[in-house]
Amino acid sequence: MSRTKFVMLSLVVVFGVTAMASAPALAASPVYEVCTKVTAGTGEWDDHTCSTNGANKKEWEDEPLSGSNGAQTYAIVGTSQISILAGSIGAVKVEIECTKDRIDGYIAPQGRDSVIVKYEECALFEVVGSERKSLGACTIPNITTNKIKSKLLSASEVEFAPESGTVFAEIKIEGAACALKSTQKVEGTQNCALPESEKQLITHETDCKTTGSKLELGKKTATYSGKVHIKLVNEWGWRVKLR
Repeated sequence: MSRTKFVMLSLVVVFGVTAMASAPALAASPVYEVCTKVTAGTGEWDDHTCSTNGANKKEWEDEPLSGSNGAQTYAIVGTSQISILAGSIGAVKVEIECTKDRIDGYIAPQGRDSVIVKYEECALFEVVGSERKSLGACTIPNITTNKIKSKLLSASEVEFAPESGTVFAEIKIEGAACALKSTQKVEGTQNCALPESEKQLITHETDCKTTGSKLELGKKTATYSGKVHIKLVNEWGWRVKLR
């Protein structure tokens, strides 16, 4: 081989290796993993939390909701304590506080989760400065959301949005003597944190803060806050993992 050809071939190899080294790596995507029962002796774990090392039964395995499990869904249920929606009705700053709720739905491969939330024991407050006053003349019946979808933005953050359209829910404010009597639509999206999401747990917390709100109450800027504790109905362990 001539010296010229050898040099040219060497340059091709060098540039090829350099290009491969500098090519960006594919980013890992967050997916749900569920501790799933498998044939005894074929799994890694001994129990439904996938936390006891498989020295005995070996009949549980972490299974991602992707690939061959792409059609799999798991029913979930959740509750929280105090949830607060803050916004304005007309010129009045308000907070709608609910002290009881229930979440029902399912997790599924990316983008196909679906839940409905029913809020109970809700009350309306007027906010003036740092003080708030109960508007006892106004009552709020139970609030049931439309179907809500979620999207894992990372292993530690999830975005919630209406499954179709833009409306999360319609809130009815009632009372013969209620000056704010009306029906208000809640629209937009809400991002929430997923603390400890990468741990295999039975119950996970979803922490929704006002900083994650891109919401409107009656077409005016609103915020939402609340912590939800969610588990699979079958009480198997589950988590979010980057793959």
